[in-house]
Amino acid sequence: MQSLRGRFYRRRTVVFDREFLRAMAWFEEGKTAEAEELSFELEKNLETRHHAFYLQSLIANHRGDRPLALSRILEAIGVKPTEPVYWLRAAELAFVLGDFNSSAARYDQLLALTDQPFSADPYLLFAAAGAMQCSGKASRAIELLEQAVAIRQDFPEARANLAVLLQVGGDSARARTHGPCVAYLTITLRAAAAGFDAAPYFRFQCRH
Repeated sequence: MQSLRGRFYRRRTVVFDREFLRAMAWFEEGKTAEAEELSFELEKNLETRHHAFYLQSLIANHRGDRPLALSRILEAIGVKPTEPVYWLRAAELAFVLGDFNSSAARYDQLLALTDQPFSADPYLLFAAAGAMQCSGKASRAIELLEQAVAIRQDFPEARANLAVLLQVGGDSARARTHGPCVAYLTITLRAAAAGFDAAPYFRFQCRH
């Protein structure tokens, strides 16, 4: 099943450029070289340049070159800073690369955009809270986790992480309402390796 990012981005771009969609279809079919070649053509046109950088980011990530993938998505943001999908991808890639401060900042920029569908996605809020926690922004992490469990009450991972943060902050009473405190805060980040399909999961641990 396509991810939220994939469905949203495909819907937004379908009216913009059919050549980009053809390149994306090639990429999804495993025709990476053909997709990359077409992306270079798209890059020459100012109107489709941000699509080209987005696709090049996917291709770089698919090849395991995450620094290049991040560089390309930042170029896409430079061309079109109002596209929420680009901020989400930049935040995810920065997190995977261990740059938690940048990841947290990009999640905040994503959530500040008015035309974006992710603020009601509890999994996105959960991932953003993980970046906030790892960058030392516990109060912001708590805020995001509270939003996540308000949207989806049956979210044990978010409740466990929220319990940890509240316990560490000295609010034991509130912590107990969300579940047992654990020794480590485990953060699950859904980061797409390529394309629009379900992605591998990355797990990180932050010591208190």
